[in-house]
Amino acid sequence: MNRWSLAAVLTLGTVVLAYDSISIAITQPVAAASATQQPLVVDFPQLGSVSIRVTRPLNGFPTISFTNSNRQPLFTARVGAGNQIFRINPEENRDGRENPILRYLIVDGPTMGSKAVFAVAMYGGGSDCEYQGTLIGAYKGQIRSWLPKQAFTNAEGGMYVGDLGDKRGYGFAVWNFIWGSEGHADPHHFNVKLFRFDPSLGMMVKIADMNTTGTYRTDEEALAEFGMHYPNLLRSISDFGC
Repeated sequence: MNRWSLAAVLTLGTVVLAYDSISIAITQPVAAASATQQPLVVDFPQLGSVSIRVTRPLNGFPTISFTNSNRQPLFTARVGAGNQIFRINPEENRDGRENPILRYLIVDGPTMGSKAVFAVAMYGGGSDCEYQGTLIGAYKGQIRSWLPKQAFTNAEGGMYVGDLGDKRGYGFAVWNFIWGSEGHADPHHFNVKLFRFDPSLGMMVKIADMNTTGTYRTDEEALAEFGMHYPNLLRSISDFGC
């Protein structure tokens, strides 16, 4: 399991707790209906210093934006809009408190010294939470999304970025419970999807889409059926609890 570094990016400053493998930058919730957070600066190979900024518009999806040292825009993504799962009711959301919230993690990339940004939006529901995430990195001097589309999971599932093990290489994993006819808290089958980074394409390519044969109460037990023990990055974010 990777050890990680935590950088809590506050509206008025930054607090850093350093370890060694993964840097986690957590943008904090804001009370204002529409707000822009202070940027975090990350060094990308071939691009130099890149500023990452999160904006949370009223009745809209949060965005993550990348600019270079000359403040020129490099890339912007609306996180949470990928599968049109999230629901925002303007009449019930006049202060913006029900907007999806966005957090992002600075993670190790596929090569030595490279970095990637895992950005995920959470929508809090009545009996569960929904998460949509994307992985953003550099390819041939440009910032781009590495996932073919935003990944989706619920609170019972998870996401992971790093070495997939079993000689699969660097990639991305997402897993979720399959809600059949069972009660919400009952054991469930789980689905696991694996994506491997293809350096010739500069993006993740799906290599596995599997359902468990057994039913499980926890995602750790479900992953273990396939011999996988990935740390769930969503649980590294303290205010992402559901």
